[in-house]
Amino acid sequence: MSSFTWGIIAGILVGLSVLLFILILYKRKNMKKNELDERQKVIRGSVALHTLIFGGVLLLINGAFVELTNKAWIEVGAQNLMIIGLSSTYFVIESVWRGAYFGKNFDQKRFRIFKLLALIYGLLVFVRLFDIFRGSIQLINSAGRLSTDGWEFAVYVWVALLYGIIIWGWQRDKKK
Repeated sequence: MSSFTWGIIAGILVGLSVLLFILILYKRKNMKKNELDERQKVIRGSVALHTLIFGGVLLLINGAFVELTNKAWIEVGAQNLMIIGLSSTYFVIESVWRGAYFGKNFDQKRFRIFKLLALIYGLLVFVRLFDIFRGSIQLINSAGRLSTDGWEFAVYVWVALLYGIIIWGWQRDKKK
């Protein structure tokens, strides 16, 4: 197996380990779920429908582009990941915008993890920007596609954007 495959396997195992840790911690502390009220549940259903339509439109546009130009602009797996990433970003943005992201029991202590992750990924974005301006990494490879460093930078920006939107929504809802 290549180092890339081992990296994927290790990433999945670390993600599952973190998920297991969170579930164990959740059960031990008897933490309350992020319970949404009826209005928020209705909004969440509407947002889920809009997200499904948005993802379908992205798939349609991508399929039309590939068929009309007869060439893939990025690898198929990367296309699917990008569509999933854009759809999840749309879901978070609309949920936060419409006030259906945070439930009744979502307190400031639980919110700290969002701030910490936003800070970490924000710093990673700035470190990568510094590397890009310094010329030590290239976002586009010789084939005209995103390089591994380019994908890594895109993921950092995506995650930092998501956590930034969540923090903005929390601050906006808190002022109301």
